[in-house]
Amino acid sequence: MNKEVIKLAKLLRTSEEVILNLEKKMEKISGQKGVVEKIVQENDRQVERVLKELRFRSLAPKEGKKGAKLLNPKLLTPKHDYS
Repeated sequence: MNKEVIKLAKLLRTSEEVILNLEKKMEKISGQKGVVEKIVQENDRQVERVLKELRFRSLAPKEGKKGAKLLNPKLLTPKHDYS
């Protein structure tokens, strides 16, 4: 089972089998292959775009790092003193 199927199943909170069955049906109806992979790739692009707009760091881990930091420390420091 490929990682895109597993990721989409987690996102949709369903089983990998449901995604695989859906993928087979989509391929049969449309004649297109790799639809699940394209859906996951597009979702990743949109998530990265929104995170960038919100000034969060990327979800993709950098080389040599185990995971990515999501919060930008600058966002944790207030810009204005409202007292």
